[in-house]
Formats: sequence, C-alpha cells, structure tokens
Amino acid sequence: MAEKKRFLKMAEFTQKVIAKSLYEERAKILKNNQNSDTIDELLLRVIRAPHRKIYLSGEDYRRIRDALNEFRNDLLATGHYTDGVDETMIKLLKAPYRKCREK
Repeated sequence: MAEKKRFLKMAEFTQKVIAKSLYEERAKILKNNQNSDTIDELLLRVIRAPHRKIYLSGEDYRRIRDALNEFRNDLLATGHYTDGVDETMIKLLKAPYRKCREK
C-alpha cells in the first residue's frame, strides 16, 4: 500500500547542511547520555540517499526541521551567516507529499 510522505530532492549543498545539523543534534544527544539510534539512522539515510532523493515520514521531517532550526540558532548566537541553513529550511518546508511504497 502506498503511503504519503514528504519527498525531498537535495542538492549536494542541501544534503551537507542537513547532515551537519543532524550531526550537531546527535552530539548534543550523546552529551546528555541519551540514545541516538534514531538520529544515527536518519543521518545515514540522508548521507546515503540515492540520487540525493529521500522520502521523509512525519517523524523524520520533524527531526530534520528541529535540527536545522537549532543549528540556525547556534549560528546566530556565534554571529555567523545563516543563509545556507535558511535556504535549506525553506526547501524542506516546501517539500511536497508523494506516494511512497513501503519496502
């Protein structure tokens, strides 16, 4: 049965920004001695996405959105530019729903 998921086609830059934000989120989770298995799995899916195309469930979408927002806040706090993160966040928020077959 086909399920509706968000479809994100990533450029190389978008993929790197998402991976960096998830990596930073993973570091914070590990610092608090919490389990990072779900972040690890999502990070690997983003890095290994075939043709840089990925289908995101609601939970994956929320995790990436929150990680990007936290990464953006960290950049603002240190006085760095956030243009790349902003573009990636807009691309994620505009990601359309597509039907995806379960594997």
